[in-house]
Amino acid sequence: MPLEDAASILAALDRIASDPGLSQQLHEKNSYFRRQLTMLGFDLGTSRSPIVPIYSRDPQMLMEFNRELFKARIFSVSIVYPALKANEGRIRFIVNTAHSYDQTDRTVAVLKALGLKYRLIGRRRDHLTPVGTLGKVS
Repeated sequence: MPLEDAASILAALDRIASDPGLSQQLHEKNSYFRRQLTMLGFDLGTSRSPIVPIYSRDPQMLMEFNRELFKARIFSVSIVYPALKANEGRIRFIVNTAHSYDQTDRTVAVLKALGLKYRLIGRRRDHLTPVGTLGKVS
C-alpha cells in the first residue's frame, strides 16, 4: 500500500475516533435516504449496509436509468451481468456525512421522476418476487 494511502486511512480513522457523532450522523442520513426510497416503492431488498441498492429485473433499462442519473449530476454504480444473473441488476448509492439533506432530497426527486419514467415505481408488482429478497448481498 502506498504511504499516501496509509496516511489517508490513518487520518480518517483518527477523525472518526475523535468525533463519535460522525457515525450516528452517517446512520441517520442513510436511514433517511432508505425511508424516502422505500416510501416511493423502490425495491431495496434486505440490505442493511451503508450501500443502498435499488434492484431491477431489467439490466438494460437500469443502465439507461443510470445514464440519466449521471446527466442529472448524480453518481451511482450499476451492477449487471456478468456480476449478476442476466435478468438482474441494481444501482448502488453510498450516503456519506458530507451529503446534506437538501442533496438527498434532490436525489430522491430525480430518482422518483426516473423511477416513474422507467416503471421501477408506481405500478402494481404484487405478482413479482422482488429481486432484493432473493438473498442477494449488496
